Amino acid sequence: MTFPRGRATGPSLEAIAGQSARISALLAGGDAPVPKDYPQGAETGRALADVSADLEAIADYLEANPPGGGGAPAAAWSLAASTGYAGVAINTSTPTGAANPLIEWTAPDDDALHWAVLFLALFPATSISGGQIEWYADYPDTTSPTYSSMFSPSGTMVQMPTTLMRYPIKPGGALLACLNTAVTTGSGTVRASIYHAPG
Repeated sequence: MTFPRGRATGPSLEAIAGQSARISALLAGGDAPVPKDYPQGAETGRALADVSADLEAIADYLEANPPGGGGAPAAAWSLAASTGYAGVAINTSTPTGAANPLIEWTAPDDDALHWAVLFLALFPATSISGGQIEWYADYPDTTSPTYSSMFSPSGTMVQMPTTLMRYPIKPGGALLACLNTAVTTGSGTVRASIYHAPG
């Protein structure tokens, strides 16, 4: 690309704006207007040409190497569901089973794979017995949920899973945690959050 030297700086400014528009489109999926009729100046064309060349090189690189490895940038994890700080109280009258979730999230029914991470902790108010907590997840290529125990309360100790609870969820599928067995004595609070990222 050839840039003018001396007073004819308007075309250089237009070239810079053009490269900025390319970068804007690549990074944000949008476009930027290219202003016209820039004022002329003295001996600025050379510096503007160097700046525009740098912008052009950046735009060429981004065009050949799109952010996220192709297409739109990779989506970040986002909070999908939470009990909040108040949490959910459990005691001897708390119902059990997947029909009575302590926390639950349903994936969009969009023909896409979804990943979810479940964080959960039990904070006893008094010594608890019974009240096993388990998870249910709708995995891809299944017609019924997969489920397994997370842990059983033990006295007054704060408890949480010892491994990262991560799950592939089918479109329109659900992830939840619930009591598998009833609390026989004591009470406490379950605090939990589910984070999601599209696959």
